[in-house]
Amino acid sequence: MLEEVEPEGWCVGQLLADEHLARGITDLHRRATMAAGGSASGHRAVRGVGEAVSVLADCGDRLVATLQGPPRARRVAAGLLAEHAALGRRLTAETQSERERRSLRLRSAVARVRAVRGREDVFAAVVDQLAASGFDRVMLTRVRDGVGVPERYRLARDPDWADEILRVGQAHPMQLADLVHESQMVRRHGPVMANDVAVNPAVHRPLAEVTGCLSYVAAPVLVEGQVVAFLHADAHFQRRHVDADDRDAMWICAEAAGAALERGALRAQATTLRAGIARAAAAIAALAEEPAGPLPLVSEEDDAMAPARSSDPPLSRRELEVLELMAGGATNARIAQVLVLSPATVKTHVANILRKLGVSNRAQAAAQFSRLGRR
Repeated sequence: MLEEVEPEGWCVGQLLADEHLARGITDLHRRATMAAGGSASGHRAVRGVGEAVSVLADCGDRLVATLQGPPRARRVAAGLLAEHAALGRRLTAETQSERERRSLRLRSAVARVRAVRGREDVFAAVVDQLAASGFDRVMLTRVRDGVGVPERYRLARDPDWADEILRVGQAHPMQLADLVHESQMVRRHGPVMANDVAVNPAVHRPLAEVTGCLSYVAAPVLVEGQVVAFLHADAHFQRRHVDADDRDAMWICAEAAGAALERGALRAQATTLRAGIARAAAAIAALAEEPAGPLPLVSEEDDAMAPARSSDPPLSRRELEVLELMAGGATNARIAQVLVLSPATVKTHVANILRKLGVSNRAQAAAQFSRLGRR
């Protein structure tokens, strides 16, 4: 039976960057509680943006209720309400600034991931950029045939711990059919958020235990509709649980990685296609320009087996001129130059000559011309 233990001082969502503001909200909560007749002890420090919003709302409720009390309490509450309003304005401004900062970091991360070429470079870039975007620990897992094997783990504070986590993950591959969140990513092609990881039997227990993770976000990396990898991340060292904003940021970066991989695959296909076309064009040109070479000797048997002249279609004057040059070993380019014709016209004449003579190559046509010359 797993037992949940909530670490002291953890919060949900983004941290409140302005520590002075956090202390002011914590102190206001303590004084508002005292004004309402409560105890001044037991007020833990505010750390997260969401927590600050919740505490300020509770302060407001307490102070409004205190306005119905004795005159002295009403005076105290009125003064605290003015302070409450000022802190609320500061919190709103700080929250907006933090959203803008995070949005800027996220846009930068996406741009850096999209600029990378090569599968392994894309995977390395997306892990690094997620770490730079506000996550403490980031893991990339390759997915093949329903099994996930961790391949990269970013934990800058403790590389030895990162190596240990990778060893555990690789020794115990993820069987996706047994993992609720990971199998959901495969089915739905979208991000997930896992909470209560310490007591959740549906997560990968070996990794949960070695990491001490309490909550994480994850997203699939998709290439042409197929899941090729997972990205997992948390905010362990910030002592905060992940939230919906973290999940959305993870998904944006995972989509950028998938787009970069798809572009890389398209570039590789285009390069292969261009190379194939170039080889085919070179082969066709070589065949078209192949010189006749020395004329073969025609035996009596060969001559007897040659098509009957009575059935041969007559060659035109121009075709006879082309045939004569062919018999002399001229290439198509040389024939075009001598007869002042385009290369395409010469190719057409050569094809017609071979067809009318009932032969398959230039050497046989030259042999036919030699016999015609002897008659």
